[in-house]
Amino acid sequence: MIDERRRAGEQISDESWLFRSYAVNLAGSDKGHHVIKVKKNTQGEPITAAAINAEIIRKIAVSAGLQKYIATERKTKTGAIIKRGEIHPHAFRRNLKHWLREAGVYDNDFMNFIIGHKIAYGGAYDKFPASYIKREYAKGEPFLGLQKARSSYEETNANSARSARLAAKEDGLPIPGLIAAIDKAYEENKDKSPDEFEIILNQVIKSTYENLRHSLNEKISEQLTRENKALKASPRRLRIKSEELDSYLENGYKPIFNLPSGELVVEFAG
Repeated sequence: MIDERRRAGEQISDESWLFRSYAVNLAGSDKGHHVIKVKKNTQGEPITAAAINAEIIRKIAVSAGLQKYIATERKTKTGAIIKRGEIHPHAFRRNLKHWLREAGVYDNDFMNFIIGHKIAYGGAYDKFPASYIKREYAKGEPFLGLQKARSSYEETNANSARSARLAAKEDGLPIPGLIAAIDKAYEENKDKSPDEFEIILNQVIKSTYENLRHSLNEKISEQLTRENKALKASPRRLRIKSEELDSYLENGYKPIFNLPSGELVVEFAG
């Protein structure tokens, strides 16, 4: 970058800006704010926030295929709707604040301070010593790199999956296939954020329970159908209440099987 500027004729010195601008904003001119380009062989002004946004962040986002544009409520003088790119400098501030909160940093004044916002009353009542800044920032640091964030996600999600497996094993009525479903959900979604993974895990557990309930209802329905057919096939069989059993036993009947309703089927043995 410096070599390119030298080749363009710029005199590089210790006072040169590392990142320079190739435009000057002529504030206060007849046309208001008027931006003009400057020659590359001159010592330019430092790069502006607007240039960082337009020349670096947005161009990189577009070339990487990441930039998406959303319509705003503003319009141009000709009535065209103004669209705003989703990736812009403030998105990085918002992202940093989000991950600090995810990491357990809940001091809102500190988060505003760390992303460069002005603190109320000029910070007269909020002084953040270096030790405090290091400690709070260290909480979010694992989430700020792509690989480290993924590693932190996997660890958190593995703990959630482990807790769900233990709960399934300790359940008084173990659910067939539930542990396997939990393991599959973890393997397929371990890179997702803990909040997303928790939602997916709960959906998997709920779905497994519902499938079991549906299967049991089908089996009960099939059993009732078979028993009703058995009753119709043999006039010697009767469907009675449990409290009537003793009376029927005294009159030559014997129990055949219990019904899911709690009733009994008895058959005349005489």
